[in-house]
Amino acid sequence: MMKTFEEIKTQNLDTSFLIEIFSKIFELCFSELEKNISDPNPEDIFKHFLRPCVIPNINQFLKYYTNI
Repeated sequence: MMKTFEEIKTQNLDTSFLIEIFSKIFELCFSELEKNISDPNPEDIFKHFLRPCVIPNINQFLKYYTNI
């Protein structure tokens, strides 16, 4: 069953919910980054971590959790 707009809004404004999602995403992406780059610099972190991993995963997690 799809959630209502109000349910999604309430859930997305709940910081504990967002912290849990971000924590899982960052853990996943950092482990992938460490496998590929041994000593990343700030540019590597953005190019290989934030843009390709964190941002798409945030979108996926929010889609998944808002449709539950």
